[in-house]
Amino acid sequence: MSSRLGMTIPCYNECPNLRILVEKLSSPLLKEIEFIIVDNGSTDGTSEFLNRTELPSNVKTVRVPVNQGYGFGITAGLKGLATEYVGWVHADLQTDLADLVVFLKYLGPDADFLKGKRIGRPISDKFFTVGMSVILSIMFRKILRDINGQPTIVKRSLVDTWKQPPNDFGLDLYSYIHAISKGAKIARVKVKFGKRINGKSSWNSGLISRIRFIRRTLSLSIRLRKNFYE
Repeated sequence: MSSRLGMTIPCYNECPNLRILVEKLSSPLLKEIEFIIVDNGSTDGTSEFLNRTELPSNVKTVRVPVNQGYGFGITAGLKGLATEYVGWVHADLQTDLADLVVFLKYLGPDADFLKGKRIGRPISDKFFTVGMSVILSIMFRKILRDINGQPTIVKRSLVDTWKQPPNDFGLDLYSYIHAISKGAKIARVKVKFGKRINGKSSWNSGLISRIRFIRRTLSLSIRLRKNFYE
């Protein structure tokens, strides 16, 4: 039986996590899901690890020679998936891949767009997320929660209507707002969000990085509101 769900996992300098990632992808629980690991222009040995490692039969790899952003890596992976539903999840292992089994139960006529709702996060991260959610909910006149929650799963037919999705972390907001604008049936699923096991975030490195993230998000939001609601 062919897979209904295909997931892309963008990896930018996540070599320290790859051994554990591959072990988790080898779980029999995930055999019904197709995966594409995207080496998103990494410079830390990711390519070498993936080239010498035997991967499960349901896991493939894609190489982006030069990093052009988180969103670019995701869309590069999505092009290799032909399943009814496609999606993405981070390679940092903060989201337990086993939770994808729960999402499989939601695939059907009542869900076109599914997104994890993170629980168990530090208070500071929750405060940041709630603040952004309130601002964007006001801008779009829709209730938006945990916009960057993982994983994200979208019906393939919905992805096929995307137009110029952003190459950076704005892809999470873009896909969410696009789904709303198309009248998609949206489901939120609670997932436990843990600590990063190895390495460090490529964007969340302190106050300055968060300010930059806010500025980019607000700029994208203005463009999306104009395109989708005016």
